[in-house]
Amino acid sequence: MTKSCPRCQTEKPNTDFYPSPRRADGLSGWCKLCDNARHKNSEGHRRHSRESQRRFRQRNPGRAKAILAKSRAKQKAERLEAHPPLPEGLKRCGSCKEVLPLEQFMRDKRNSKGRGCYCVPCNRKKSAKRGNAYYHRHAETRRAKQNERRRGPAAKAVAKVWRKRPEVRAVIRERERVTKGILRERRYANGDVETSLEVSFTRADWIAVIEKFGGACAYCGKPGRMTLEHIVPLVSGGRTEKGNIIPACLPCNASKQERPFEEFCRERGVDPDQILNGLPN
Repeated sequence: MTKSCPRCQTEKPNTDFYPSPRRADGLSGWCKLCDNARHKNSEGHRRHSRESQRRFRQRNPGRAKAILAKSRAKQKAERLEAHPPLPEGLKRCGSCKEVLPLEQFMRDKRNSKGRGCYCVPCNRKKSAKRGNAYYHRHAETRRAKQNERRRGPAAKAVAKVWRKRPEVRAVIRERERVTKGILRERRYANGDVETSLEVSFTRADWIAVIEKFGGACAYCGKPGRMTLEHIVPLVSGGRTEKGNIIPACLPCNASKQERPFEEFCRERGVDPDQILNGLPN
């Protein structure tokens, strides 16, 4: 006689089911394989299995050692069957399972062959993964150490000595000059009343200049966000006034710097007279 197991959906003979007097047919609902799998997955079964093994080792130490040796020999035979011995000078990577020369493995004195278990690419991937995990796990500690190293008394003392060097002071002064010039141009563009009175160039004048050039750069002709460009640079005695201001995109303005107007126009392939004639009266 046969019975169907509702778990594996298989028709099996009655001998494949455990007896169960509480059921009408006298057999358990699941087959033996499904019932064993269910019990093995439970924590109680695992705990009971560990206790049974411990009691068995205490009562039969010699037999337990023999069973363990037999199990290890079987596992070793299975490993050799799955991965037969390799020729001299070759090794199988434990991650990608590829057979490669020993030179492609990391050095490791703890190993019998003097090489690690993973090839160089796999070892780098695992190291990067461990490094990223450590980086995110200790983000707060690492950030605190960086702040202490950058802003601590030792860092301030080193920075104080470093800033006194002539070449460093020249770079700092140039950076401050450029930053002040950019901020000044932004104030002009925003129509600052005090600045407009000082330089006699108002926001209305700036809008008129932009409209005269069609909202495009006077050098490259590209539209976009414009900046104040002095035909005669401020360091050369130029002033922020009508007739000395043209619109320029940020790349052209940064490229010109303090060079003469005619020289930069020739470099850009633009007629300087045409730009000057386009200025509003």
